[in-house]
This record gives sequence, C-alpha cells and structure tokens, in this order.
Amino acid sequence: MRVFSWVLALVVAGAIGGQARAAACRDYTLIDNDSGEQVDGCVQDVVRSTRGKPLAVVPAMLNGTRFGWKIAELSRGDVLARIGLHVGDIMLTLNGFDLAAQATPDKIAEVLANNDKLVLTVGGKPRVATPTSKVEVTEVVKTGKGLRLDKIPAKSFFANIGLEPGDTILSIAGRPVNDIDTLTRMEKEAEAMDEVHVVIQRQGKELDLLVKVQ
Repeated sequence: MRVFSWVLALVVAGAIGGQARAAACRDYTLIDNDSGEQVDGCVQDVVRSTRGKPLAVVPAMLNGTRFGWKIAELSRGDVLARIGLHVGDIMLTLNGFDLAAQATPDKIAEVLANNDKLVLTVGGKPRVATPTSKVEVTEVVKTGKGLRLDKIPAKSFFANIGLEPGDTILSIAGRPVNDIDTLTRMEKEAEAMDEVHVVIQRQGKELDLLVKVQ
C-alpha cells in the first residue's frame, strides 16, 4: 500500500518546516492493518470545507459482507488526502468506530470534520477481531443507578460502539446494569446480537442508542 510512503513524506516535510508550520494542526494516527505499521503525525488544520460534505466511498466487500469503506474519490484538500490516503484505499476503523458494521458515509464525514484527532486503520483485508478486554468501571454513588465507565480498553465492545470514559451505562437490551457481573454478562450477550439498545447517561443527558452489532 502506498499510504505509508506518502505519510512519512508528510511527516518529514513537517519536521523540515519547523517553526514555519502553522500552529493549528490536527493530530492523527494512521495504522496499516495488513503490515502492522503505524504513523503518528500532525496535518495542518486548513478550513474544514469537508463539514457536511458527502464522502465519496463505496462498500468494501468480502464474501458478500462489508468489511470497510473504499475511497472512491478524493479532492486535494480533503483531510484523508492530506494525511496520505489515495483512491482505492480501504478504511477499516475510524476513532473507535468499526466501519464494517457501525458507520455510514455521513457518519464518517462527520467524524472527519469535527474531531481534533483522527485515529484511522486502513488495509486490504478485514480487521482481525480480538477478544474483548474487561472493562474497568466505578459504581455511580450519587444516583445508585448504572455504572460509570472510567476506562475503556481500545478494542473492547464498548469502545467499538463509540462509548467514552465518563459515560454511565444504565441498561443494555432493556436490562438494568447495576453491578459489574451484569455488565460483563450483558457485554458478551450484546456482541452476539444483530442490534441492541444501550441506554447511557452522558454529561447529564440520557441517551438511548440503537447499536448495529453485525
């Protein structure tokens, strides 16, 4: 894949530019799923003209199942082009979203436009699933209702569905979550469902999420 030769060129050019580089830039981590290579960098944060702009991608399929999104068209100023991606590259994950199941082109465009840091996995084959890590939680003392996620392992089920540290899980599939054993059991059951309702509290607001698991 040509991604990493271009990205490395961008990183070197940024280093040579030194103080000349604009202060405002967006950090990114680009991971090649096929080779395991990872590049961290910072791309100049030009006016985000991609906000609200449809993303030109098509499903990347294997044996009749989508495993990511293939880039069909890129403009020179698009952030994906500026971090070194090309037409034909396949995006597998983006900021914790598994693009095989969870994201739509509109959602991908929203994440690209509105996040100060991008973490993107690319590759020509499906991302290898890893066993779910145990979630570290703290009970919510003030309300006695639900469990707050203080830490979320990067490849856990809760990370993959977009939950964030500080979110409080109130229920999964209609079942109240009030202890760690229930949370662990429901996490495993939810992974086997096609879709599941997860009710959380975030920054004082209660959200009812319909999660497409497969």
